[in-house]
Amino acid sequence: MTRRWQQLDTPVQEWRTSDASSAARSPVASPDVLNALAERGDVDTDLVTNPAVPAPLLSVLATRNSMRVRAGVARHENTAPDTLAVLADYPACQVHVFANPNTATAILDAAVSTMITSTLPTHVECVALAANPNISAGALTALFEFAHTTLADSRFTDTLHTAIAGNPAADDDLRWQYLHPNHYPQSVRTAAAASAPRHVICVLADTHVTANTQDSATDTSILTGLGTNTATPAAVLHDLREHAAGNNSIAAGLASNPNTAPDTLDWVARHGHPTAHYELVRNRNTPVDTLRWLELTGSTPMVAIKLRNRRINRLRYTAKRLPDDQAGAAKALVDTGFPGDANDMVTIVTGTGTTQLPSGYLP
Repeated sequence: MTRRWQQLDTPVQEWRTSDASSAARSPVASPDVLNALAERGDVDTDLVTNPAVPAPLLSVLATRNSMRVRAGVARHENTAPDTLAVLADYPACQVHVFANPNTATAILDAAVSTMITSTLPTHVECVALAANPNISAGALTALFEFAHTTLADSRFTDTLHTAIAGNPAADDDLRWQYLHPNHYPQSVRTAAAASAPRHVICVLADTHVTANTQDSATDTSILTGLGTNTATPAAVLHDLREHAAGNNSIAAGLASNPNTAPDTLDWVARHGHPTAHYELVRNRNTPVDTLRWLELTGSTPMVAIKLRNRRINRLRYTAKRLPDDQAGAAKALVDTGFPGDANDMVTIVTGTGTTQLPSGYLP
């Protein structure tokens, strides 16, 4: 779809503010247009929300006097580490700098050193630091000790522990403290298991998955984390399904994990809960037959409607890709409520028995 600003022949400097604002937010705007919009100076707040804005232009926007614009630059995923280092000096930008995955380790570790000696530590900034994957293991340990001393009685302590436990940068000693039974809330232990490396997963699989333990209060948190962990092997995820039959969170984790094997995903579809069904729709590994079963059974009405609409859209797209002498027949087939998938439609329309889709078909 062509946007109004793309049809304008006048220079960017002469565009109406509404057109300039629309272009500044558009991810398809060219670098030349974005640079020209930055020169205008009246749509900076829109530019910093555009994911297409490159790092050099963001460094220019970081020099603006507006703290709102600077904060937007600090949040942007394309902002360079050196620009973030400059923005870290502005209190209004610090929480965004600490949360940005491009921020250098040295900046994060220095911020932790300052934070734990401050008389007025800010919880939001502590959590942002604890969740950043670039932070060092030593700084995470310092935050862990800080949470047990200065923030021990704070109602936000569990949130901070969850951020620390869920950070892949945590060392094994710290992670095993979080995984210890009954020391921390279930959400913290789930986060620790969800970010565990492969060698820790192997230990947890032996003690919690294949052992078939029955302590639901503690085991469920570990099993849920293992189910969502993208480092968990397919074999462990397969064994997890025995625990997922009566637990929605474990089933949903299995359904969302890109490592889950197709046969396990099919099992989750037939034994899982509605939340797991929603995740199955999003998982690209879910077999077509499984999605068709979810649509036909209607066990989760909203999932069935979504799958039906998606299938019909694919049928219509495929029909448009067929030769003219076959496209009309394919469209008529779709309009009659054809219950099959694109392969079935192509087979019927071509009359050749082939199931090969037209070139350019979107799976």
